[in-house]
Amino acid sequence: MKANSHLFRIISLCAFLSYCDHGMNTLPEPAPGPEPEPELVCEPGQEELMPLDVGTYWFYQAWTPSTPETLKAEITRKVPVIIDGVTYEASALTPLYPFNRARPPFEFLYWNGPCGLYWLGGVSPTDTLFYKTLLFKYPAEVGESWTTIRINYDPVFCKFYFFDTLTVSLTRNYEMIDVGGHDNSPTFLP
Repeated sequence: MKANSHLFRIISLCAFLSYCDHGMNTLPEPAPGPEPEPELVCEPGQEELMPLDVGTYWFYQAWTPSTPETLKAEITRKVPVIIDGVTYEASALTPLYPFNRARPPFEFLYWNGPCGLYWLGGVSPTDTLFYKTLLFKYPAEVGESWTTIRINYDPVFCKFYFFDTLTVSLTRNYEMIDVGGHDNSPTFLP
């Protein structure tokens, strides 16, 4: 009987402690991301660097051990993105693969801003990342450099993450040319 009394007290104490919230049942605050880069001062009214209308698409060659093939990227929709209290109309770019493979469950978000092309993050059914970073500065001078954060999506863990930090010091001229093929669509070439 005495053993049952002690067992009852231990079970009651465990139940009480597991019910009380001593801060142990809450998730930790997420680690802060990198500090945002200072906003660049650019001339207003410049042309867009990359065409981001819904339906715009590109074919390109990609080579990795798992995908040595021609891929297609398409702007599939517009997405309102709020970053630091400012709303941007982002363009959702979806990478599409040949051979009737299913559309990937993620989209990267781009926006033409006053200084060039920005990444605004990405969305998927399991994760969302909004973070504004300048990808390609426009206009840019030869030898000019800036830092950009590359964002990637891990299909295994279904998460977005900061992939790498790069410093860009090479500029190129891009133009739209009609090369025919692929539904006679203009092609974005370096």
